Amino acid sequence: MDMTDDAVVTFGKTGPAGTSFSDVGYMPVNQLTLGSNPLQLPSDSSHFFISYSGKGVQDASGHISYTSLHYELIRYTGPLASFSVDGGKATVTGASNRTVIAQGDLIKNQGNLQIAYADPGHTIIAGIAGNIDASVKIGGKTVGELDISVNHSGTDLGPAAGGFTLTGGTLHATFLPV
Repeated sequence: MDMTDDAVVTFGKTGPAGTSFSDVGYMPVNQLTLGSNPLQLPSDSSHFFISYSGKGVQDASGHISYTSLHYELIRYTGPLASFSVDGGKATVTGASNRTVIAQGDLIKNQGNLQIAYADPGHTIIAGIAGNIDASVKIGGKTVGELDISVNHSGTDLGPAAGGFTLTGGTLHATFLPV
């Protein structure tokens, strides 16, 4: 499944391990199979998106380690929803009759990204890339793993109070059944 990403990343306090951050956003789902492994999503006129919220630490070299990440695969009806970052907040509009059909959490020690800086002062972000692996749970039962690769160029990033926004990008998810 190929997706885009609309999110806001906000930095918090700096400690011995690095600077804390939170990451909140949405990824519209463009296909009903995940890496050609079907998740057996409803085949009616529904649409889907992923809502996620994570926290972690960024070290001085730009390496990001997630300490938590929760996502929900949401089904909705009606016209396609719009996803954006507005006023420093990730938003989804036009998604009627939302239902959570699957959810999951970061698999321990498998949520690492790297930020590439354009200058030594770490003031210009050139891009973000990496992998995140999360469990897939339906009805409280783990049915597999979602392996997500992330790639955002510098043009996908914008300013936000205390952090930055993400729009577009390339995310590819592969569902690996148990």
